[in-house]
Amino acid sequence: MSSPSFGSDVFSEIYRHILINSEKEILQLQNSLIPKEALNKCFESAFLPILRKAWERPLILEMNFANQDGLLQGDSEVERFKFFVREVCKPENFTALCEKYPGLWESWQREMGTCTAFLKCLIGHVKSDIESAADHFYGDATVAVIGGIYVIGDPHRGMRQAARVEYINKDGLNRTLYYKPRSLAIDEGFNSFIVWWNHRFPIDHCVPRALNRGDYGWTEAIVQRECETTDQVRSFYRRYGSLMALMHLFAATDLHMENIIASGEYPVIVDLETLFSCTLEAEKHHPTNGHIYATLLLPTDTVHGAVEISPLSAQAKAQTDIDVLVNPQQRTCFLKMEEKKAITGDTGSQVIFKSEGVDFSKHEQDVISGIRETLTLLYLNRDCVLAAIKENMGGSQVRIIVQPTDEYGKILYNIYHPNSLRNKGAALDARALCSGSRDADIMESEIADLGRGDIPYFQMPFDEPVLTNGLGNELSTAVFQSPRQKLEYQFSRLTPAFIDEVVEDTKYAFLAHRVRRGEECVGQKLTCNRMLAAFSDNQWLDELALVAMNGIMCRVLHIGGRYYWRNMHVTAELTIRAGLSEVDLYQGIAGIALAFHVVGQRQSCSRFLNFARCLASQVADQLDDLPVELGALSGTAGVLWAICTINADQLTWLLSTIDRELAKLAYRLVTETFEKYEQLDFLAGVSGTLSMLLRLHRLYCEYPIGKEIAWLADFSFTLLKNKADALLDDKATLLGFAHGTAGVSASLAEYMSYFGREDRDAIAIILRNLKRETRYRTERGWPRFDQNDACNTSWCHGTVGIGYSRLLCRPYIPADVYESDMSTVKARLGEDQASLCLCHGMTADYYLARALGLDGTEMLYRIRKEVEAHSIKTDFGLNGFEIVGALTGVSSLFVGDAILFNKI
Repeated sequence: MSSPSFGSDVFSEIYRHILINSEKEILQLQNSLIPKEALNKCFESAFLPILRKAWERPLILEMNFANQDGLLQGDSEVERFKFFVREVCKPENFTALCEKYPGLWESWQREMGTCTAFLKCLIGHVKSDIESAADHFYGDATVAVIGGIYVIGDPHRGMRQAARVEYINKDGLNRTLYYKPRSLAIDEGFNSFIVWWNHRFPIDHCVPRALNRGDYGWTEAIVQRECETTDQVRSFYRRYGSLMALMHLFAATDLHMENIIASGEYPVIVDLETLFSCTLEAEKHHPTNGHIYATLLLPTDTVHGAVEISPLSAQAKAQTDIDVLVNPQQRTCFLKMEEKKAITGDTGSQVIFKSEGVDFSKHEQDVISGIRETLTLLYLNRDCVLAAIKENMGGSQVRIIVQPTDEYGKILYNIYHPNSLRNKGAALDARALCSGSRDADIMESEIADLGRGDIPYFQMPFDEPVLTNGLGNELSTAVFQSPRQKLEYQFSRLTPAFIDEVVEDTKYAFLAHRVRRGEECVGQKLTCNRMLAAFSDNQWLDELALVAMNGIMCRVLHIGGRYYWRNMHVTAELTIRAGLSEVDLYQGIAGIALAFHVVGQRQSCSRFLNFARCLASQVADQLDDLPVELGALSGTAGVLWAICTINADQLTWLLSTIDRELAKLAYRLVTETFEKYEQLDFLAGVSGTLSMLLRLHRLYCEYPIGKEIAWLADFSFTLLKNKADALLDDKATLLGFAHGTAGVSASLAEYMSYFGREDRDAIAIILRNLKRETRYRTERGWPRFDQNDACNTSWCHGTVGIGYSRLLCRPYIPADVYESDMSTVKARLGEDQASLCLCHGMTADYYLARALGLDGTEMLYRIRKEVEAHSIKTDFGLNGFEIVGALTGVSSLFVGDAILFNKI
């Protein structure tokens, strides 16, 4: 297991110069037990990540400046690099560097002192404890020598980190222990509980043994081991399912790929500090709170959509979609940071059999078997199991995760950006997560921790609803459930129906994973063809809507007093993950509510109309706790339009919600830093926000708040004009409606038409966009640059979307160009697509044909035949109720007029 060392870094000479005094302090702690070599490993593994974070970028920048100015001496780029390194180490030059970057020296002095103090403490604990720990875990009466001390993990509470300690016993055997700078009461408690569990129930588990020393402790090393037989492989996955069931009821979090080791036939949790969780008052209605997806044991998008973090699906040494800046470690005066895709580590969570990784999808049924069996055991033995947990966990401290650790890591990295260091901008960087929707005490603690170089840390006693920060200070943050109360609530939910729901959640996550891998997946089809056969084509769509919306209603989940659906989420990188519906129009609750409203009105179905109002009321409540988002379909403005449309006969009820969200939206628009054209797009950018503000104004134009909506629409229009040309990249900016110039042009035109104002600058932008789009047009339509220039027919990226754009822009573009483009659009209307949904499928063709005055009978007939043959085909080849929402999924077939033309 490799650890960072100075020898691998091109700036090692400078780093040793910077650390000369700290290194002396640490090396003087050597003795016969801990030789100099072991202390060197400890020192370098602790300091190198900090040095790189702080010094690497300023050094590279200054070297390039000096090279450009001809200040570096040498006949080759390597010699000039060496010259720079030597010069930096000279006192006068090093002083000048620190004076140029005052924030660097101030922060570095603090972190160097804090880290040195921690290392002294760590080495002291190793000296005092190693022999007793070796005896406790391995029965080694004598430790011959420490081979290495390697600092690992994130810095918390004074830059304290975990460490891997390797030693050789008197018989010459290599051993490994782990040092953890926190109380291990929770580890000891879980160990005792598992011992109790294994004596009573058929699925046994393994957990690392722990030695608690109060504010620190030791655990045994759990190593990844191969399974020796196929029965062991199956046993592993059955145990994994059992562990999932337990962790779900514990309301555990953060059990990602680095916290589970596949040790033969046992999945072993090696970091237990998030074994439980609390519920903060502000989060009590969040759907993933206490959900099995929150454990991270299943492949979902609960934390990070761009990385496969579940222990089941994570791949060691796999390339991700995350861009990171890395130093290529080349000794050249032209050295520059390079952008590369992040690579996952060698986590040890994958099952190995016959020297190869096992594909967990072949053992889904074993996982499900373990879940169902264990949940049934817990249901039948609820009282005694709950009592055993509480008895063993009393007095434990639980780490509470309030933000993903990588978000904090980004901030710590940004604090040391050369611009921040030169302008002393670290204070602003440390406040990057501050917003009006977050708890003030938590934010103040985060700022303080980040300012000290720590990843923020929060804890809560198992039995008490009191949140404490990294310094141990109690916060006034409102807590709804302590870990113990949340555990009791989870156990109170145990019923046969709950067990079935958890199993379905698991199956859904597995389905999403298969879709992500490109496997052909068939969902649960509609079984209504015989029922609908007697209806004519014109009646058929309305009758299908009744059947489909009833099916969606039957699949609703009721979590914490609110309604949700399982849904598949797709990131910008086309990563597909299982999750729970959010509030947006695209595939969230607002879109589903709108579908119930539209179908309810069309069919005079009071049950649907009442359910739509119920969902709209829930969404209005949820908006208070959510940050505002830009865009028509994934943004706040679109959500406001939907819930106001549903409540059009009682608009005054939503005035307070509109007022609050408009203020948040205005602040977002004013403070946003616009760097990419995508921030202007229709789906999730300024143009979509503008279009939905116009719809909202139409509803509230006779209310005083209509003036505020109009002002914000004016601001958005001006912002769009000012940014549209500046952010356009001719070779990269997309052409389509949802994410490209066609959508931006449409929103500008819609604004001018709605208010009856002609704006020369806006018209000029529309015409320039049109000229560019025409330049790239082919007989098949308009290419999608991010998909190998494919010309599809969808509303989102293809000819149908261009058609909608041309309809809105028609008053401002030449008639011959309009007719030429529409000829291309019409020629491809009704072509077969992989989906029927509004965003990416044939349904949008049908609604566009009707808007153009064309006969849509043939298209509706083709849609009917597709449904009769394959059910409702949605994205990724699914054909059941796996995806819902107003733009994707089953419900999108019935809301085209509302979403695309604001016709209810």
